[in-house]
Amino acid sequence: MISFFRNLKSDVLKLRRQPLLLVQLLVPLLGIAIFLAYYSFTPYSPISKVDGYLQVLAVALPTMIGIVCSIAVEQESVAGNFQHLLTSPVKLLPFLSKLSLLLCLGFGSVLLASGGFGACYIYLMKESPYGLMFYVLAACILCMSSVFLYLLHFSLA
Repeated sequence: MISFFRNLKSDVLKLRRQPLLLVQLLVPLLGIAIFLAYYSFTPYSPISKVDGYLQVLAVALPTMIGIVCSIAVEQESVAGNFQHLLTSPVKLLPFLSKLSLLLCLGFGSVLLASGGFGACYIYLMKESPYGLMFYVLAACILCMSSVFLYLLHFSLA
């Protein structure tokens, strides 16, 4: 267990030089800004607006997972030609630590996208038919349904 946390710490240290955190932070914020600007003048019902945003978020999530996993694998290539993954005595630990880091970052990104939209829609636009807990629950459902995609994309990359 200690070696897992050491691998996780090394993966976090490698994040400093890569655009992974920037992508995970800026893309949800940009999506929130675009949708709130669009929804400020559209005549649709508030339920349709929330439904449309969550559908677009669910459709964009696999693309973002593919991009983020390829950035993470490129990070391993730049950091030492996959030596950490290939020369580790237990081959599964570096893979699991990188995957758990990607899952945590993905959960934070989806939570930011859904919860941030919900908070802005509730408190700025004052139109939301749902409470903030609905948006957090939607983010949890999206994250749990994307775990397999992270496994698949990271293995393929």
